[in-house]
Amino acid sequence: MNSQRLQELYRDHAAALVLYARQWCRAPDDALQEAILALANCEPTPDDPVAWLYTATKRRAMNIARADARHVRHLAQAAEQRSEWFLAKNAASAASADESAESVATGLQALNEDERELVVARVWGGLSFEQLGCLLNCSASSAHRRYQAALAKLRVLLDVENAAPRPVLAWKENHEE
Repeated sequence: MNSQRLQELYRDHAAALVLYARQWCRAPDDALQEAILALANCEPTPDDPVAWLYTATKRRAMNIARADARHVRHLAQAAEQRSEWFLAKNAASAASADESAESVATGLQALNEDERELVVARVWGGLSFEQLGCLLNCSASSAHRRYQAALAKLRVLLDVENAAPRPVLAWKENHEE
């Protein structure tokens, strides 16, 4: 299909097609754009390009909606697993463990971006110091020193030494070497 015909179709039908796609997804413009690109590459040209565009736009809108739903499910699963990041070593109440997790999360936010990235990648990502060195563009020993410094800063921020007795947080294994 030639570009002039595509421009005419877009000019004459784009608004209606976006409205049509909005029934199925939150990105109707993307659905229309994908359909127009597919029509441009369609061989042979459909007998009724307008009807074909409606069908293609609907299918693409539904695909976008499915992808969004998968993304939302993934985020929900990640949020559910968040509480498993921290484990109470004793049988303290869940509220106290949640309070401890929140204080660590607050402490992590107080670290600068590089320190936070290093601690999270090491503790929860399980990256080795060699991998951290690649991530930060430094040697493994530099990554280790930076990690130790970030943990020390986090301990000060959390005032671990002088804190009132409360559940001790057990970070996933191998958080320090």
